[in-house]
Parts: sequence; structure tokens; C-alpha cells
Amino acid sequence: MEKKAQKILLADDDVQFLDTGKSALLEAGFEVDVAVDGFDVAEKLNRNKYNLILLDLVMPGKNGEDILRDMRDAGNTTPVVVLTSLFDNEEKQRCLSLGASLYFDKSEPDFESLIEKVENVLNNN
Repeated sequence: MEKKAQKILLADDDVQFLDTGKSALLEAGFEVDVAVDGFDVAEKLNRNKYNLILLDLVMPGKNGEDILRDMRDAGNTTPVVVLTSLFDNEEKQRCLSLGASLYFDKSEPDFESLIEKVENVLNNN
């Protein structure tokens, strides 16, 4: 029996990052939904179950930290990898304390490294 693909939500308002990231994840064998703003993320989380969420911190509508907080407050324990090009140690600590699995610097995206980290998070959950 063939193993079912793990489903990932990739949330980012940077269209180039979103397109390239989605292609890389699909090529790695994942099923991928995309969201371009915080409201889109919330809607998709209400309609679907994901194995992992790749969540940009700075998005229109609702920022990633608020989305993560809302998820955890609602009891959603889906692993979250925070994506950002702004490195702020306090923000990183807040996200990790809210239950983010990982904080990924996307300022110079290395999708091979991101996929490796995604696989590690999924294998450890």
C-alpha cells in the first residue's frame, strides 16, 4: 500500500517564495495548500487538517504570531515552522514558547534545507 502524502499549509504573502516553496514541497512528495494572508490561513485551518504548517510571521490581515497563539488557544497542536526574514530573538522566543517547532530564516531561502527541517519535524511528531 502506498504511503499517503503528508499535507502542509504554506502561508506567506511573498508570491515568489510561495510559488518556489510550493514547487519544492510538491517535488519532495508533500501535498501542499497555500495561503497568502492571515485570514486565508484561518479559513484553511477551519476547513482542513494539516500535518504541518509553514507560517510566515509578517502577513496582511493577521500576523503569524497571532495565528499561532489562536491555534494553540483552540487546542490545535499541529506542528508549526515559523518563516521570517526578520530575525528578532525576543520574537523567536515568543513563537517557540507558543509551541512553534522551529524558526526558519527565509531571507536567503534554501529550500533543500527547509524540506530537511520539515521532514525532521514531521518525523519527531
